[in-house]
Amino acid sequence: AAVLGHVVGGRAEALGGLGIVRLRQDRFAEAQQLLEQASRGGSNRYAAALRSASYGNLMRQADAAREQNDLRTARSLYERAVRIDGREPTGLNALADLQTADGEYAEAERNYRRTLEAKADDPQALRERLALVLRQRGNVRANLSRREARRHLLKLRKRGHLCNVLCR
Repeated sequence: AAVLGHVVGGRAEALGGLGIVRLRQDRFAEAQQLLEQASRGGSNRYAAALRSASYGNLMRQADAAREQNDLRTARSLYERAVRIDGREPTGLNALADLQTADGEYAEAERNYRRTLEAKADDPQALRERLALVLRQRGNVRANLSRREARRHLLKLRKRGHLCNVLCR
């Protein structure tokens, strides 16, 4: 029985190690599968790596669905990814972009704000959050170029209103 436990434990270590290698190679689906197998024995040793692999796998699937214009599937996958890691800007921004496209401005704004809480200088979240604020104030132009967003941000910063607008 002791030998069997050692072999099973060694197999879990090998699977976990290979899963981490696949994760570092951005081969998320393979990494997720390997790390799930390594974790089946009840060990939490690979829990963080498994979360990262699952997140990356969901994001990759969501991006593919979005490219195929399957926005319902993409949104569902982005939502699942955000449930795994609610502070990762990539997932929050992607979900907020789809929410904006669906006219769900309050939800989109909430997710852009979450991105800014995690990464205060995230350019996409700043630009899109600013576009939402301007839309709510009567400027209906939905898509700001980087140059336009920068111009509005500088204007707000000069007036001391930047945090009042974006940090609420």
